[in-house]
Amino acid sequence: MGTRGKDRRLEGWPQAFLRILALALLAATASAQTPVINEGGLVNGASFAPVELSSGAIAQGSIFSLFGLEFSDGAARAVDFPLPKELLNVRVEVIANSTVYEVPLLYVSPLQINGIFPSDVPVGPAQVRVIRSGQTSNVEPVKVVQTYPGIYIAQPVEQAYSNLRQLAAAQRQASGEVQQLLQDRPAYPGGVVTLWGTGLGGVPGGDDWPVIVMGRPVSAVRVLVDGKEVEILYQSRASCCVGLDQINIRLPADVGLSCHVPVQLVGGGLPSNIAMIPIAESETQFCPGRELRPTRVYLDRRWEDGVPSDRARTFRGRDSWDPYEIPPTGSCQVYGNGFSGVLVDDVIEDELVEVEGPVSIFQLSEGSGVLRYAPEGAAQLGAGLYRVTSTGGNFPAYEATLSVPAWSFSTNDLSLQVNARDDGLRFEWEGLSFHLTSDPTETVGIISVYGRLTCAIDLSADSFTVLPEVLALVKGPTDWSFGAIAYAPIETETDGPETGFVVYSELTDQRVDIGPVRLPTIPVYLPNTEVVHAEIATTAAEHQRGLMNRPALAPDRGMLLFFAALGFHSFWMAETLIPLDIIWLDSNRNIVTISANTPPCPPDTACRFYGPDVPAMYVLELAAGEAARRGLKVNDQINW
Repeated sequence: MGTRGKDRRLEGWPQAFLRILALALLAATASAQTPVINEGGLVNGASFAPVELSSGAIAQGSIFSLFGLEFSDGAARAVDFPLPKELLNVRVEVIANSTVYEVPLLYVSPLQINGIFPSDVPVGPAQVRVIRSGQTSNVEPVKVVQTYPGIYIAQPVEQAYSNLRQLAAAQRQASGEVQQLLQDRPAYPGGVVTLWGTGLGGVPGGDDWPVIVMGRPVSAVRVLVDGKEVEILYQSRASCCVGLDQINIRLPADVGLSCHVPVQLVGGGLPSNIAMIPIAESETQFCPGRELRPTRVYLDRRWEDGVPSDRARTFRGRDSWDPYEIPPTGSCQVYGNGFSGVLVDDVIEDELVEVEGPVSIFQLSEGSGVLRYAPEGAAQLGAGLYRVTSTGGNFPAYEATLSVPAWSFSTNDLSLQVNARDDGLRFEWEGLSFHLTSDPTETVGIISVYGRLTCAIDLSADSFTVLPEVLALVKGPTDWSFGAIAYAPIETETDGPETGFVVYSELTDQRVDIGPVRLPTIPVYLPNTEVVHAEIATTAAEHQRGLMNRPALAPDRGMLLFFAALGFHSFWMAETLIPLDIIWLDSNRNIVTISANTPPCPPDTACRFYGPDVPAMYVLELAAGEAARRGLKVNDQINW
């Protein structure tokens, strides 16, 4: 008779060996580390836009990147279609409405995973998790939308689809029949440009194999070039790949000419990152690249309450801001996820730079890429002639001059009109004194957020508005700088890039609260076949904020609130400036209660709560009177 509950196969083995075996089993278990997803670690695979700017949105069928720790012990890429659901014993799952969706994978490494967000995950709140050899990560919340575009800055196929069998054909498409824009091969007015991105929307038939989608997808986007909407010739999923979208546009005849013209996609209530393309008068012109350049010398004067503060610095390499990368006058450039730092040679030879100005003479030194500042003070800079000389280092010695015009302004002269997220941020500077040089290419008006945004403005005008699509890529509140820069080239005799810069800037800072980030939108289909574009709110904070402090709401706009379960979800109208129609829906999206013309709650009064008659799971908010105008009534079904 055996002993119940005891494994007789281990009887007779020495206890010391059994202890060693137990320790080995523990070590084997511990070696499978638990993966961890970073907070806000799920982002659009082309733009890498931080979740606080997109409200955590990700588009159905889009390429995404997931960042975290302990995802795997090594790195592996998908090498063929269909895309695998597992690489290096790693899987990614999306959970929505109690259903689990497996993610097709492109790339797995210890710190990053790239994949395709499944097209069939429903719009609304979801969660993402990583499973590694049976160990499950934390879950990362995500807001699933139909459209959230991003633009690939570099060659997209190499970024997203390295080593796939179809790579050769895709590269021919991306850089053969459709030539890739380069600094020495710019676009030109009236020409056709192909943009590559992701996030235009999901496709039927799965996401592990390319699907040809004829014509435009349901979730179309707008394209802005130099801040102006342009003609779209074609937009759809690229036939070569999964998740990669292609948009062909025609440049207008009056498009701005510059080496760095901003291009942006807008879809689903969210803008993409901004890509910069070279546009010249003809295909034979070219622009300088961003390779290592000789020294840059920056002379900065900042004004605060009418008092200037000066500093100077010098460094070599390239960074996120470059005078030659200023966009055309009247448009803006928004950089990646903040200041990227300085890229330099492996070995930097020390160099001594002397600046002789109208007020003082001082020296700047540089070594190993470290920024060296002159002593701060108010008596070093000002209008006049500057002569810069260098002892040389990695580059030959040089001498350059810069004539700085007399600018006169202070924060008291600058006014801002702010309803920014809706209407843009308007700067007005009527009465300011800016004496421009004769060569407009050497003096540029600037509005900037350091390391994040640069707008080139016409100082001979009296105002400039930063567009809402640009503001959507900037967090707030933040300090905005306003003023002008003058710059001159530093020429050296080398076999490589020859131009550095000496730059003089005179700016005043002002802190601006541009309001909360707008939520992504989805089309909501009413029973009469009309469509309302509704922002989607999925978190408690978004529910609480709702449509507070909105001065107006267009008839075809609204807000759709998702809740985790049926309940008597009630609302008040505190800090709400306009009356609303509040519509509660059950889990089948049928209307159960309508509160029509719900009035704002006056300040310093006890606000009334409004709630449904029966449990609800969704709430749709429209401008007052829209429910009646569209004939909505209890038991009608609304879809999205």
